[in-house]
Amino acid sequence: MEENNDNDTLEFDLIDAASLRRMGGLLWRNAWIIALAGLLLGLAAFIFGRMQAPVYEARTQVLVSRPSMQSQIVDITQSMNSQQITQTYVEMFKLASVRQAAAEHLQIEIKPGQVSVSALTNTQIVEIVVEDTNPALAGEIADTLVDVLIEKNDAIQSERYTNSEQSLSTQIADVEGQIADLQEKITVRSAEVLEEQKTNFESQISDTRAQIAELESEIASLPAESTSLAAEKRSQVEQLQSLLRSYESAYNTLMVQKKILAADDEELTQLEKTFNLYQQIYLNLLNNREALRLARLQNTLTVAKIDAAQVNPAPIRPRTTLNTLLGGLAGLILAVSIIFLRDFLDDTIKSREDVKRMFGLTTLGQIPEHGAAKETGLFIASQPRSPVSETYRALRTNLEFASVDNPLKTILVTSAGPGEGKSTVACNLAGALAQAGKKVLLIDTDLRRPRIHQYLGLGNRFGLSDLFLSHGKLADVTQVYEGPNNTHFEVVTTGAIPPNPGELLSSERMKTLLAEAVKNSEIVILDSAPSLVADSQSVSASADGIIIVVEAGGTRAEPVRAMLESLRRTHTRILGLVINRMKAHHGEYGHYSNSYYQDDIEGNNGKKSRLRLPWAKKVQQD
Repeated sequence: MEENNDNDTLEFDLIDAASLRRMGGLLWRNAWIIALAGLLLGLAAFIFGRMQAPVYEARTQVLVSRPSMQSQIVDITQSMNSQQITQTYVEMFKLASVRQAAAEHLQIEIKPGQVSVSALTNTQIVEIVVEDTNPALAGEIADTLVDVLIEKNDAIQSERYTNSEQSLSTQIADVEGQIADLQEKITVRSAEVLEEQKTNFESQISDTRAQIAELESEIASLPAESTSLAAEKRSQVEQLQSLLRSYESAYNTLMVQKKILAADDEELTQLEKTFNLYQQIYLNLLNNREALRLARLQNTLTVAKIDAAQVNPAPIRPRTTLNTLLGGLAGLILAVSIIFLRDFLDDTIKSREDVKRMFGLTTLGQIPEHGAAKETGLFIASQPRSPVSETYRALRTNLEFASVDNPLKTILVTSAGPGEGKSTVACNLAGALAQAGKKVLLIDTDLRRPRIHQYLGLGNRFGLSDLFLSHGKLADVTQVYEGPNNTHFEVVTTGAIPPNPGELLSSERMKTLLAEAVKNSEIVILDSAPSLVADSQSVSASADGIIIVVEAGGTRAEPVRAMLESLRRTHTRILGLVINRMKAHHGEYGHYSNSYYQDDIEGNNGKKSRLRLPWAKKVQQD
């Protein structure tokens, strides 16, 4: 388990390093675009800055203060600390009315962006900064803004207390009227209650006397033997006489003092409570008005100009040098962003990392860009010691490792689309296997667009298509390619192009011919049509494995993905991908080729060239 983790970490490190090299190569290839973008935007920023009028700056400062002795009146400024008060005046300086008043005084237009106001840290000082293309006018605007705010502050402070005093006077008058009204209501209600109490006492006295007289009459009429009942009634008479005396005493007091006794009259009680409340309110209002007059002197905030506006003789804008540098930097960033975005949106296959990430398959080989076989001959035969030939031998080795347990007898070489170099790869792979001592048979099954005979310089009068019309053997149309450096292998070209290649390749006759080829050769290589054509799917069922050739930076992922899905549905063994026409900036090959010289390329003068691949020669291959 630890070994697997180490292998995964190593693979990640290698992919990451390759990705970094790839990004570095991407930037290096587009360095001129990046430099040009930086130069153009930097130049544009420079020209724009030179076209702008110079802007000057004037600064002035004011001190915001309040009296040290605070009044007893609760004022909003008493709950604010010095920083809050200072910040309040900062916001007042920003008011449009202040700016408009200063503009009208100077008869100019003052834009909001010209004025900036801030409070100096841990002070009660407000700094006003004004910008203008005229330095003298900038100073005048700063001073005028301060004068306008001082006038506005005085008016606000005066108006604030004047309004409060007027409000208190109005409230006092209202309360006085309420008190007078309540006094009148209390007087009327007291008289009514007094009369009610008088009538009530008179009725109670009269009723009590009648009850006493009735009891005395009952006692007198009782027989002599009813002593207990007579005693009980005499006790009741005494109680009534005591109650009568209390009624008479209260009545006499009421008539002498002409003042109501304690009574549970809800209306009178409520009137008296309201009267007492308004009296207290009246006293509070009187106290507040007197205190407010004192607060006018003690709570008025003052704004004082510290010094006249100071004008900076040097313009603060435009900062041409800085803008030029920032413009150039923005151009570089923009160009790099576009380059990486374009690369991110590019879904073409460029490296083995792309193959692993997109398809989860092995890359069998990375073939650098080189001349086509029809112009240079078979590359592995004519230039066996070149880095290009080495990549074909590496492909051969990878195939051997891929088939250690199940040796490959039939290998089909195809591609997702035309023109991606599958025929070139098939020819050179056949040559590499032949150089290793293998008996190789190369069959061109691309019956629509055959290329093998052109690359190898062979005839194509008779070939595979002729065997479908006769009962001849494969050996009857087999040719031998005799190349230098022990590059000898057998070739079956297509022959005449038939009208129905798909039906022929899927026929039983084709299976018989392939069986014959496998019987007489160690390895059979089939150069098939691209997967877009149904021909390759017909042949793939008879192959032990398939090699898919893609063009570096030219083959998109989606066609390959569709091809792989089709092949997997038929349970065809996919050996891996070969990335063809690798340039120096594609994947690992560029890193490898920069340190490996081509030793065997013959120059036009007969001498060996020291050119580095892949820039030695760039000719389209197929």
